[in-house]
Amino acid sequence: MNTALPLLLTREHLEPAYGRRCRVEGRYEIMPFENKKGRVFVHWPVVVLNDGTSILLNSFWQHKNGRSADERTELVGSRVQIEGVLHREPPTDAYSQNVAIPTVSPVEFVWSDLPE
Repeated sequence: MNTALPLLLTREHLEPAYGRRCRVEGRYEIMPFENKKGRVFVHWPVVVLNDGTSILLNSFWQHKNGRSADERTELVGSRVQIEGVLHREPPTDAYSQNVAIPTVSPVEFVWSDLPE
């Protein structure tokens, strides 16, 4: 764990960290995402910060069958710390839709032995 990197715990910590390597700490969850028609098209890992802000882990545009290849179901509900680069939205490709959710991509490390 690189303690020299900024530690983000709430939405107010995000702005100065966009585009930089940082640590994000919160509760690991799998969140459903809906398309414009209101149908769930993917379930994806997020870290939920102390204030309820969700941070997407990597981009969901490269999913297989609506799931992440990096999903860690054993961590759901656990307090984790993620290290990687924070973006304002998921990295996209030519077929992606606009989605405004802060995203850590690439995720470089995941620590899960944190006290609650």
